[in-house]
Amino acid sequence: MPEGEVLFLDTNVVLYALGTEEPKRTIAQDALGRAPVVSVQVLSEASNVLHRKYGIARSEVALQLETVARLVGRIVPLDEATLRRAWVLWDRRSMPWFDSLILAAAITAGCGILYSEDFQHGEVIDGRITIVNPFRSPMPEAR
Repeated sequence: MPEGEVLFLDTNVVLYALGTEEPKRTIAQDALGRAPVVSVQVLSEASNVLHRKYGIARSEVALQLETVARLVGRIVPLDEATLRRAWVLWDRRSMPWFDSLILAAAITAGCGILYSEDFQHGEVIDGRITIVNPFRSPMPEAR
């Protein structure tokens, strides 16, 4: 990650940080250690997945995500500017609605990098933000 770039984490990265799957857990925890930005949506989606998919008690979900909240540099709201930007991205890029909200929040927050498995690795959106899949294996070298 280039020096000075602000990092935004998608929900899947937060979930891997709380999970047990290696090496993704270590990679995601390293990303959390960089004081990244997340949105209220990211923490909301993580709450839902942890409780509904993994059966974790609500009180434990709150404790785990409170730990995440202390590690991140900033939690950004979903405001009117983010909503309007998401509508444009949703229409122009034909992406799923909730992905457009994640991307819009990252751009609105001034982030230069979005860590996610849900977008095209290496893609630069609107000349503002680069998508990075931190779990992507290096490509094998040509022989």
